[in-house]
Amino acid sequence: MPASQVSSADATAFRFAGYTLDLRQGRLLGASGEIQLRPKPFALLGYMVRHAGRVLSKAELLEAVWPDVIVTEESLSQCVHALRDGLGKAGSDLVKTVPRRGYLFDLPLSAAAQAGAVAGPTAGDPAILTPRQSSIAVLPFSAGPGVSPQDRLWFDAVVNDVISQLARLRSFDVIARGSTFALRHLASDVRRAGQKLGADYVFAGSVMPQAKGIRLQMDLVRTDVGSILWTEQIELGRAGFLELVGALVDRITVAVVTEVTTAERNRARLVPDQSLTAWQAFHRGQEAFGTNTQPSLMQARAYFTRATELDPGFVRAFAALSECQATLARSPYCTDATAEAAAARRTAELAMRLDEAAPSAQFAYAHARWLHGEPDIALLHARQSVALSPSFAEGFAEIGFYEALYGQPKEAFANLARAELLNPFSPFIDSIQIDRAVAHLQSNDLDAAAMWATRAISRRESYPQMQITGALVLAAAGHRGAAEVILSTLNDQDAAFDPLKIFKPPFSLAGPAKDLLLRAVTDLGL
Repeated sequence: MPASQVSSADATAFRFAGYTLDLRQGRLLGASGEIQLRPKPFALLGYMVRHAGRVLSKAELLEAVWPDVIVTEESLSQCVHALRDGLGKAGSDLVKTVPRRGYLFDLPLSAAAQAGAVAGPTAGDPAILTPRQSSIAVLPFSAGPGVSPQDRLWFDAVVNDVISQLARLRSFDVIARGSTFALRHLASDVRRAGQKLGADYVFAGSVMPQAKGIRLQMDLVRTDVGSILWTEQIELGRAGFLELVGALVDRITVAVVTEVTTAERNRARLVPDQSLTAWQAFHRGQEAFGTNTQPSLMQARAYFTRATELDPGFVRAFAALSECQATLARSPYCTDATAEAAAARRTAELAMRLDEAAPSAQFAYAHARWLHGEPDIALLHARQSVALSPSFAEGFAEIGFYEALYGQPKEAFANLARAELLNPFSPFIDSIQIDRAVAHLQSNDLDAAAMWATRAISRRESYPQMQITGALVLAAAGHRGAAEVILSTLNDQDAAFDPLKIFKPPFSLAGPAKDLLLRAVTDLGL
């Protein structure tokens, strides 16, 4: 097989009979443009193309397309019918019924490879799709009549900073500023600009002068369908405008990262497990990781592992796998915490070897070293993660966690607040909030400690160990009754938790909060 080709089982992009199927992007293109298929017919097509030339039984297809649902063969027949309709005149020739046996995608495996199951672009064929992470283009703001040359320069600088922030995160492919600025004239035709740049998502905005300042209109557009994922209109006064530039850059960066991540996660949900690419497996893992239960953590670890196997150079997948392993090592249901912690460190070291300049790699390595009782080294690498990317929320959260734990509350307040600002919808926001509660205990601000503890344990993501830590903070802050209610609920649920965990390695709480929480343990009879 030529170096530019791979087996159909490993590929994510296929060309056949005048169609292009991109499993990573969830798109089917025909001669007249994109063909809209519902999720199940698309999943069926993906599975059949990967197994082209082989008769697939109805049972196999039912398991592949509806892995967690019991449906009848009638559902499969309707799905096949919808797929044939979507493929038009070629539908019946490509998707054939084999009486009493099942269905066949009538394109031999060798022909499928020749037709476009590819691992990389082939010379002379720029239209072939290749596996990659999602790409983002940030267009310069278009300026309305009356916008001064100086204001144009300021907003060009904002776009430059947003591009830099996104690129430094290394979470997506970011189109170079030279390319996006060259298409300034297409700011009003965002979809066309995205198509020219080959970007999955495009940010664009306009600047209009107002009597007392400037009005900004900002949109984030998904290129393939032209839909708006996020839009916002804000007005900026002339006074103090320069001081607002940094906040505006943060606002745009946070919106782009949040919305694109959500969109990619939603698209990954539509793909059957058998057809997942590394990028999609990573996002499925991220979704599972956000729920701190044994089944979800095991599922997250499996998805992250699969992502690293599909793409051995995927740094973020290795970093996420390491963090998942570290979380499992600290969990009450881990059967071998030492082995899991060792695995977390090995995986983090792999991420560092792949790319030390990746904030996610530095973050994973920091947490792995902290897990092994090396907080000073951990703090060094956590700080390096945010030095590499000032928009890396996880890095600020990690630094704030260490500072809250070891008695540096003022520094913790600033870093934890920035972490929440940069990722306000993080599934781990309860951890940030409980760290803020501990930081307030360190500074003897009991009312604020109780407020943040209540917020943390009120979230749906809150799990038993978080609940017991919140209860201790509440008791330490003088809210013993509320703490006893939480403790009673946990006992009724027979939940697994350790009230002394925060005092043990690797946490080893220090500072004034330690005495307050130890007293709370005694008061609650724990």
